[in-house]
Amino acid sequence: MTLLAPSPACTCTYEDRTYGYQDIIYNTTDGLGACLIAICGSNGTIVRRAVACPGTPATTPFTFTTALVPGSTTSLVTSG
Repeated sequence: MTLLAPSPACTCTYEDRTYGYQDIIYNTTDGLGACLIAICGSNGTIVRRAVACPGTPATTPFTFTTALVPGSTTSLVTSG
């Protein structure tokens, strides 16, 4: 007699669509370097992950600098 391993719950429902076990529900990016992934897991659960997207270049913080333009003047007018 051969016993079969119990199978995980078969489907997940997301936004009125049905997905099978281990189907990718979505794989997108947040636009800031993170990949957002959802997979149909066991017992109908949706497994969500946020991971660094491959190939996303690291960004350096933006630094504000000021430079004086030769020959320019700045005036401050106050009332009072």
